[in-house]
Amino acid sequence: MNFKYNVLWLDDEPIKALEIIRQQNPSVNFEQVNYVDVCERVLVSEPERYHAVILDANGVKSDSPDKDANKSGFLGLVDLVREKRIPLYIYSGQLLRASDGDTADVILEYLKSKGLEEGKTIFYKSGAPYNMIDQIISDLNSKKHYYVGYEYLLDFFSNGWIENKFKTEFLDNLMEFFHNEDYDSAHGNHMRNITEQILIKVNEEFDLVPSLKKDDSSYYANIAKAIKFKKLDESETISGPLLHMIELSNARSHSALPEDVRKLYFDSDYATFFIVTDWFNRLMSTIEQANTNSTDKEDIADAQDLMNSKDAQLATRQPQIQKPQTHETRSGIVVQTYKESGRTYCDLKVEIPKRWKDYSELLITGVKPSMNPQSKTVGWFPYCAEVPKDEKQSEDIHQSTFSLADIAKIGKLKK
Repeated sequence: MNFKYNVLWLDDEPIKALEIIRQQNPSVNFEQVNYVDVCERVLVSEPERYHAVILDANGVKSDSPDKDANKSGFLGLVDLVREKRIPLYIYSGQLLRASDGDTADVILEYLKSKGLEEGKTIFYKSGAPYNMIDQIISDLNSKKHYYVGYEYLLDFFSNGWIENKFKTEFLDNLMEFFHNEDYDSAHGNHMRNITEQILIKVNEEFDLVPSLKKDDSSYYANIAKAIKFKKLDESETISGPLLHMIELSNARSHSALPEDVRKLYFDSDYATFFIVTDWFNRLMSTIEQANTNSTDKEDIADAQDLMNSKDAQLATRQPQIQKPQTHETRSGIVVQTYKESGRTYCDLKVEIPKRWKDYSELLITGVKPSMNPQSKTVGWFPYCAEVPKDEKQSEDIHQSTFSLADIAKIGKLKK
């Protein structure tokens, strides 16, 4: 019988509901293995065979009855499944114990560090496995298994940054080719279409080339070049990959290449594609955070970190005014700090060149809030300020005042 999906299930004990599950899901082949080391050998020899893997954290080795995850090799098996980019699900005994420092706590923490979540990819034997099976089938039907290791791509559509039709028409196929290492079918059309949608969204957010028409042959190239000119996040390095993505060969040209050359293009083009999409994800995530007016405790803590960090020592110094530089140097920002009513404020004064006198929106780039020193995700973010034309000053200077604590909140990045 030809099965739609093959699922490998590790459990050293009989799975009582397995026959019922097989009857309810006749298109899915569930293969049970009893030992961690046997499961490892199967995955090493035939990783491409399986669409999903279910593991019991209390599994044992064939030569030892010890249900210790550290000794059985369970954690190494988790890493192997992730390395093979196979969707992983846990169906196990309780992984959180009351006693501090219990091995189960360590295991649960490790699984969560790998992106697994309770109720989505972690399920407990205190309940029947039917919810887990439904979740697996749903994930497989939505082609989620092609996105293992690249789950952030799905955020493009769930957050509304790109229309969902581009996922089903282009990205699903693109990720399936990548998953199967199908360098014959993978070609530039899919990557180019997704990259074009990325450029459209970035242009909408930052109004980079507002006067350009989409039917202009150089539309996307001009946006990519504008990203560099406007000095968006990492613009000095991302403009090249963007231009490369929109110039990729079509299916006909790709098929005409020798096989070994197609393989080289497959590796290089996907690497460049993931550089572009990772950049877009971080840029849009920053904007999402900038638009979130959350006041929860974590935001307050981050604001406090700002005030206490080395970078925030500026707030304790005497106000200093830097001489505005010319437009060619793209600076023009004068920073002042002062205290008022127990709060520390930062003034940003931006000089607008006369040829841009009719501006209605001011985009300040280069605000870099200092986050928790323990965090590795400190970065720059843009701040947009609407400027009514009748409020423009005669000397074409616009001034915005920000509380440093508010900057920390606005600029908070996703961890």
